[in-house]
Amino acid sequence: AGSIEAGRQSEVSKEILQSKNVPYVVAAPLLIQDIESWDRMGMTGLQSIVLYALPELDGAIDTVAIGGLVADDIFLIPERVKRLTSRLHKWISLRNK
Repeated sequence: AGSIEAGRQSEVSKEILQSKNVPYVVAAPLLIQDIESWDRMGMTGLQSIVLYALPELDGAIDTVAIGGLVADDIFLIPERVKRLTSRLHKWISLRNK
């Protein structure tokens, strides 16, 4: 999701996305914060920058956190994956109108 160069290559991103004619949707686990702290305190500022702000600078129009860390492992949260698939179906439906 995004890069440390976020926004610096906006013209390149725009050109790629326009040529493909597809939206840039980010589905990613939290990699800076574990699921327990996310559940207890919400997303931290740094995590939200990495997950939402940086990809948006590169042209992302929708971002869904689909899991996170549990110790050293990444786990997907089934409800979040269902939310993602629902949103993707809605984007497809809009596209087909």
